[in-house]
Amino acid sequence: LVEKVSEAVPEAAELARIEARQLAFVEGLTRYADQRSRQAMWALRELGLDPQGMLDNAEREARGGPFEALFGKDEIDPRFERLGLSLSRMATLEATLEGVPQIRPTDVAAANSSYGYRRDPFTGRAAMHRGLDFPGAMGSPIYATARGTVTFVGRRGGYGNVVEISHGQGLLTRYAHMSRFEAKVGDRVEAGAVIGAIGSTGRSTGPHLHFEVRVNGTAVNPRTFLELAPDVLKKARRSPGPQRTDSADNAEGVAGV
Repeated sequence: LVEKVSEAVPEAAELARIEARQLAFVEGLTRYADQRSRQAMWALRELGLDPQGMLDNAEREARGGPFEALFGKDEIDPRFERLGLSLSRMATLEATLEGVPQIRPTDVAAANSSYGYRRDPFTGRAAMHRGLDFPGAMGSPIYATARGTVTFVGRRGGYGNVVEISHGQGLLTRYAHMSRFEAKVGDRVEAGAVIGAIGSTGRSTGPHLHFEVRVNGTAVNPRTFLELAPDVLKKARRSPGPQRTDSADNAEGVAGV
């Protein structure tokens, strides 16, 4: 194209070369964004999540306003629009990764009661346990496991004192049996922020944290995130390019019981 323009209108040759460089840059940036999106989707699948479903959730979030086209009809090469869509998809997926539970909610190294069926400590009957229990000293700090917004602070029946954090795209973490709160509804928190302290409120036999992860309201096994997320996210955050041969450090997992 540059050669044809140069032959037909020599004065426009430099403009044609500039446009060609711009389009090459746009196409390269689009490929980069698409590759980053693929890495993020791989990471979410490794953690048992549905990346397409999370993208759909993001699309359904309330939004609106008058339509004002950024460019008039026929004023922009479709490759620019494709770039915009790719960058938006990448941003949504990478923001979702930031909300994945990825650090321990306490300094306790192990959980003493796993997710799944167990013997109820009060009745002795088989019951479903929808989280992990971390025993600890009364008043020990409890940490947000990922970036998010505090959506509930208060009492919830047998859970006792509870903090809930929404991480976007249907992800929620719940921290129960607290002795005190260090967060309020509406707070934006980062992974590692202190949100409360271990206690024994509600249906509890002693000081501990009951920790849950919920996806679209359904409880899932938190152990998957606490054991796998640090390594998976480290790999996903690497810039696209030649595969590196060094392996990511394995994060210390939650000990089985």
